[in-house]
Amino acid sequence: MQIPYELILGWRYTRAGRATRRNGFISFISGVSMLGIALGVAALIIVLSVMNGFQKEVRDRMLGVISHIEVFAPGGAALADPQLTLQEIRANPNVVGAATFIAAQALLARGEDMKGAIVRGIDPALEGQVSDLEAQLKDSALPKLIAGQFGVVLGGELARALGVREGDAVTLIAPSGQVTPAGVVPRLKQLTVVGTFDSGHFEYDSALVLLHQDDAARIFRLEGPTGIRIKLKDLQRAREVGGELSRTLSGDLLIRDWTRQNRTWFSAVQLEKRMMFIILTLNGRDAQAFGNKPTGSWDFNNGFDHGQYSWAFPQLYGEVAMGDLSTKVGHFYTPIGYEVVPSNGNFFLSRQLTFYNSEPFTHTGTQSTYKVNDKLTVNGGYVLGMDTGFERFNGGGAFLGGATYVVNENTTFIYQMLSGNLGWRGNGSINSAILTRKWSDKFSTVHQFDVLGTDLA
Repeated sequence: MQIPYELILGWRYTRAGRATRRNGFISFISGVSMLGIALGVAALIIVLSVMNGFQKEVRDRMLGVISHIEVFAPGGAALADPQLTLQEIRANPNVVGAATFIAAQALLARGEDMKGAIVRGIDPALEGQVSDLEAQLKDSALPKLIAGQFGVVLGGELARALGVREGDAVTLIAPSGQVTPAGVVPRLKQLTVVGTFDSGHFEYDSALVLLHQDDAARIFRLEGPTGIRIKLKDLQRAREVGGELSRTLSGDLLIRDWTRQNRTWFSAVQLEKRMMFIILTLNGRDAQAFGNKPTGSWDFNNGFDHGQYSWAFPQLYGEVAMGDLSTKVGHFYTPIGYEVVPSNGNFFLSRQLTFYNSEPFTHTGTQSTYKVNDKLTVNGGYVLGMDTGFERFNGGGAFLGGATYVVNENTTFIYQMLSGNLGWRGNGSINSAILTRKWSDKFSTVHQFDVLGTDLA
């Protein structure tokens, strides 16, 4: 049997110390190298798995209580025509469920204990279309929410804080009271606890109160539901679908998706990801990208070369954001990004090689990005030439700018340009235009056109 040459060579130097004592150090180096690579790869896999698992777990628990999108009337008023709004929402092909609700705030009292509460009036028959709580409560509490009986389902932490259980009575105090000769008297209503729930998310378990939609309308003196909760086929497209609904729904309505409802949490997750990214970039051999072939010490000759199809080129940058504006400073991938993102979906590893002679895949400098609206995003900045690593090479310095336009949910157009001193490529500019089209879940096409003009090309 023919044994591969690579296996013979690896086996020889791994076991060198057992054959001769003078080669023992070679075996030691080989063992340490293999251990280092194994630990580096293990660290990469473990950190990414823990980070992604944490985000998914918290997100899933959060979305078990809240909906993907909420549509509601300004000022907490009742919807003018809830049935028309429901019909328009369900006409969107991305929507799989919709249900009316009433949102309000109140105080919940039991004896001398009093807690602030988020009151949500729901339709028990439709709740399963928009919430995972229905699966937990459908055989216990939800069927007991009957209009006119004023039953209430409490978050587990809220029930424990008030010291109540199923069958106990609590008093709901509405914020807007009745005006009497003696002054303003708050409206009070006694409710019966018919069940509790535990979503695993403390913010909602400690404050959320569920009761029948008709009972909530009577308590808060509303003529109907104040909003509609929506569930989507793909929760990651919540902002995009929200933008579509803002253009198709009739009347003066406000739209809020799940990412905006939990902006603080998502900011914390983004900070965590950036810190994890800095840690992961310390593992240089596994944080690979590709680029052109200059002679800078951080590029092809950086000592981490795995061949031209897999150059070591880690990103390292800091980023700050405020609203729709973000700015990054450091070493980062080009905004063009299509070829940079590897086909296997691994952000840190790319083994592709396209546009070998011209395309600026990586930059060192600063770049600001501004989201004008749901369709248009623009960017601009200053970078040190083209594929320069973490240093200025051949005096490069150029303007980087462009825009991304989402034509529709399946088609995106990107224009990007780099103009100035491109360093090792000389003075000039490169203009790139990319049109991507998703035809199905398994088939997409990309059309890219590049024009490079320099005094050396």
